[in-house]
Amino acid sequence: MSVAADFASRVLHAITSGEIRNETGLSSLDGKATPVSASTLQHVSHTLERSIADAKYQIETHLVSNFDTLRQRVEEAAAVEREARDISDILSTLTHRIDDPNDGLCAQLDETLKERENATGELERINLQIMVLQNIMEISARMTECEECIAAADYPAALRAASEMGRLLSQLPPWENVAIFSHLSDRSSSIQEDVQGRLEYIVSQGMSVEIMDPSSVQIRIQQSVTAPGLGPQPVALSTALSAIYAEKLESHYLRPFVRMLYKHVVDPLARDPRWSLVQPSSQGRDGTLMLQVQMAQESPPSKWTDLPPGSIYKGLKQVLTFLERALGDQNNENSRPMFRLLGELFWTQLSTTIIGEYLERAVPDEADGLAAFADVTGESEAFEDWLVAKEIIADGNRVLTEYCKNSDVRFANKKHLKLIQAAREIIMKTDYSTVMLAESKPLPLSTLISLPEAETNMESIAIGDEIEDLFSFPSCAISTKAQQLLQLAITTLSDAAKLTPYCAERMVLSTRDMFDLFRAMVPVYDGSKLDTIPQLSMVFYNDCMYLAHECMTLGWRYREMLGGGSEITFIDMVAPFRSLGDKYYKVQMETQRKNLLDCIESAGGFDVLAERRHEIVERAIKQVLYQLTHLSKVWKPVLSPSIYLLAMGGLIDFTMDRIITEIKYLIDIAEEESHKLNQLLTKFHTSILPLLSHDSIPSEKIPTLAGHCISQCEKFIQVTDILDLSFADIMERFRDGRLKVLEKAELTGLIKALFADTPLRVKNLEEIVRGYSDG
Repeated sequence: MSVAADFASRVLHAITSGEIRNETGLSSLDGKATPVSASTLQHVSHTLERSIADAKYQIETHLVSNFDTLRQRVEEAAAVEREARDISDILSTLTHRIDDPNDGLCAQLDETLKERENATGELERINLQIMVLQNIMEISARMTECEECIAAADYPAALRAASEMGRLLSQLPPWENVAIFSHLSDRSSSIQEDVQGRLEYIVSQGMSVEIMDPSSVQIRIQQSVTAPGLGPQPVALSTALSAIYAEKLESHYLRPFVRMLYKHVVDPLARDPRWSLVQPSSQGRDGTLMLQVQMAQESPPSKWTDLPPGSIYKGLKQVLTFLERALGDQNNENSRPMFRLLGELFWTQLSTTIIGEYLERAVPDEADGLAAFADVTGESEAFEDWLVAKEIIADGNRVLTEYCKNSDVRFANKKHLKLIQAAREIIMKTDYSTVMLAESKPLPLSTLISLPEAETNMESIAIGDEIEDLFSFPSCAISTKAQQLLQLAITTLSDAAKLTPYCAERMVLSTRDMFDLFRAMVPVYDGSKLDTIPQLSMVFYNDCMYLAHECMTLGWRYREMLGGGSEITFIDMVAPFRSLGDKYYKVQMETQRKNLLDCIESAGGFDVLAERRHEIVERAIKQVLYQLTHLSKVWKPVLSPSIYLLAMGGLIDFTMDRIITEIKYLIDIAEEESHKLNQLLTKFHTSILPLLSHDSIPSEKIPTLAGHCISQCEKFIQVTDILDLSFADIMERFRDGRLKVLEKAELTGLIKALFADTPLRVKNLEEIVRGYSDG
């Protein structure tokens, strides 16, 4: 703590101490100030003086004890100040020497850098001039060398010199209006064009493909070429090729020959088996080797698949072998670069052609042909091995081998397309003939065609017969289309059992696709016929039910053969087939109900009292009978007995119900009119019973079956009888319970229409309303 602070603290303590307060009278209990005496003030003053004196003493003592230290610190501070001034002077001097714009170090450094930059630029210009002079000398030397090599027919050296000359020219700076540069460029271009022209001429004369006529092509290899501009001695083709290969310029010089070779020789040999080589190759007097390829005009067009496996590769190998031999190739130096160029330019096209013209067609259509395709695979692998050895293709570019390795996939795809096409052709046939199916043997699976539920009054059927019917498909007519489609599916699954698991699975899927195609195409392709031709719609119903029935067991029959266990199934296709068949069955039934209704309504009511009205109603009933008879004729040969009875019974039931309704609409029926209606309805009922007959149903059972299949049959009979009965007879039947098939309202309505309003009628109607007696 500083001396001043200590002093202030002491004074504050003295002022606030209890001693001073007590002596000044400020501590009375009642808080009221007491008068301060002079002695008290004097005492306080002395106390303050003492405190101040003590503080002053302490301050003086502190100053005296620390004076030497203070003096030392002041001297040190002065020394530091002097040293700082000296350093500041030195820094000012250095700053002046560095930053002086005339003689400063920065100015001198900038000047030195500028001089260095100028010297470097000058040196670069000198070096460039030296380099240009050296290049000019080298270019001139290469020009001289090239001309000498051309004169000596040393084309490898000439081409090397020309290439080097071109490289040196490209290194010259792009100076404009330099005469020596223009001279060198023009002369170099002239020499290079001369070398290029000579080599192109030698190659074009030494290697050519000549089109003799549209069916004959000749390959010519002239091992030495002579021309007035080439010198006195013949120039060997191998010399020119060596020069070209050394500079890796085969793509420029050999591309025209390779294109002609592929277009007029290789491609025709791969596409058409009629093209072949004329053996052996010939040699002219000048040593020219020739190989002729021609097409046999008289032979008919054929396919590679008609010839022994690998025949397509024979001619191609012979052409390439001829080129290899004709070029005098001992170490593969002359043919390999050209072969590599051929593969680089045309292997993709050639392999595509071979696959399209040969391998795709060689993929068998049937499983028995897979073994034979192994020979095709072997020949293709051998051919590509040969191509790799000749460096025509790289080892990793075996397109044909890869195609053949996937023979299972190729076979499955081809077989699938063939099966779908075959199924499509079957479905699109315009032949709508049918075939009669005999009742199938029972299978350990429930059938899709169930028997109608038994009624209380139905004749008893042996339980064994009923169960047997549940496991068999009834006799009916199906279209030959459905039969052929199923046979195709069965054959496909039988063949699939001989294939690899992949192919077998694909064949199962193809079989499913055929069934899907049938369901998709027939309603579209034959839709109008199915809607308008009753027999065709019912045959289609049979087709769907038959295929559904077969699908239930198809997978089960072949699962062990195919090794798929429960995975091989067609169960899921049963419901779609059944649904489709039911749809067209219901549509046809609705159509026929509408036709029958139109016939009935054409009468405009069943009042027949007038002679003309009797004829109209009679004609309407005859039209209904004709319609039902026609349907019976076209449905009976195709539908199974149970379905036929259900179909015909349903239509007859509908007709009877509508006729009964028309009778109920009559408000007043005269006696004569009732007799006429009775005759018409009796004739109708008698005529429809034969429609329920079937070869498999005993004639004595027809009336009973009519009652089972036609719910309105008994009511129709009772209404017909009522029209001709007396009131007493009607009431007798009512009391006997024989009129229970009629509702009370129906019976009372008929009675009101038939009989006049009398007390007897009222009494009898009341009895009818009360209902039948319990007895």
